[in-house]
Amino acid sequence: MTCEHVHDPRSQMCRRCYIERRHADANARALERFCAKVDGYGIGTGCWEWMGLRDGAGYGRFFVGRRGYGAHRWLFRRLVGPVPVGLELDHLCRNRACVRPDHLEPVTRAENARRGLRGHLITHCPQGHPYDEANTYRTKGRVNGRSCKECHRVAERRRREVKHGAVSA
Repeated sequence: MTCEHVHDPRSQMCRRCYIERRHADANARALERFCAKVDGYGIGTGCWEWMGLRDGAGYGRFFVGRRGYGAHRWLFRRLVGPVPVGLELDHLCRNRACVRPDHLEPVTRAENARRGLRGHLITHCPQGHPYDEANTYRTKGRVNGRSCKECHRVAERRRREVKHGAVSA
């Protein structure tokens, strides 16, 4: 194969064309390896389940050369394009092993945390008071920003007692 640029007589290609061709071949091989690790028959969910290596949190890991990538991020970049700066991919299906691009949406970290299960599982403060509408302060600008009104009242009461000498610290 030759190109129209000034080229190396051995490869019959210029450096730029040689590198482009080499990367195209490497990407094709990587995509082939990737697809071999995907179960595209997510029964009932439509997920493309990653069957390869997973990290401790359940996300797929895919290696190209010595570099590791999140499997869902790697495929999203190949099929959709890069994830915009400042955003991360949210699994709309809530399946961390899913790599299907239309099950992923770029969102801010705060939005991803709000949508995630973490905020829904915590229903009480560390002292056991419920996080309900009557007992919860909402804090803007923080991920799952909320605090317990009862704990705040107790802390304020103790602060006032210490300040006025009613209780020894």
